[in-house]
Amino acid sequence: MTAVQFEYGYAAILSGSLLYRLYGLLDPLGYHVGRILPQRVDFRPYTLFDERFFGPNFVAVHRSRPDLAALLGGE
Repeated sequence: MTAVQFEYGYAAILSGSLLYRLYGLLDPLGYHVGRILPQRVDFRPYTLFDERFFGPNFVAVHRSRPDLAALLGGE
């Protein structure tokens, strides 16, 4: 799979789907994770500050597709 989009909001609290767990699952599988912003995707490593439980959506792009990550990241 080249890319995966997922929502991350208040429901994540009830399901126990913390963002750090999603990063921990996707990173070893070769995915670069980023927060979807209005004009681009903000690909960056996980930080505790990202556990906000209020929007936004995220996308994970496989590292075999740096062209897609660059296109989405606006770089």
